[in-house]
Amino acid sequence: METQHTLTVDLPKSSRAYVFGSFLKSPSPRDLDLLIVYDRLFCHPSKAYEMHQDFVDKLRKIVQVEVDLTLLTQEEARGSRFLQDTAAVPFELVFKVLDSETTSEASIRCSCRSRLS
Repeated sequence: METQHTLTVDLPKSSRAYVFGSFLKSPSPRDLDLLIVYDRLFCHPSKAYEMHQDFVDKLRKIVQVEVDLTLLTQEEARGSRFLQDTAAVPFELVFKVLDSETTSEASIRCSCRSRLS
């Protein structure tokens, strides 16, 4: 029997989440590498971890593996090749794919929204 989980969280305005690493390739990943790119106009770097913690905690409970978080400002993401070098995939695309697999015991549906303030 398939179990559906829904993860609906509010990300700070202009934040985007990406998945990279073994979670995309392995049938039994040990962790989920998560990149969040955020706008420092809406989320000061000193508060970035705290402002995204709810998202990470809920995700960890659903995927039942450790979530390794990397945070980059939009400027840092543009100035590096991190997204390209890690072949990071937008979070919502990864979980739509998992949701459509009928072989998994649990599927995950994701809805990510950005807060307006």
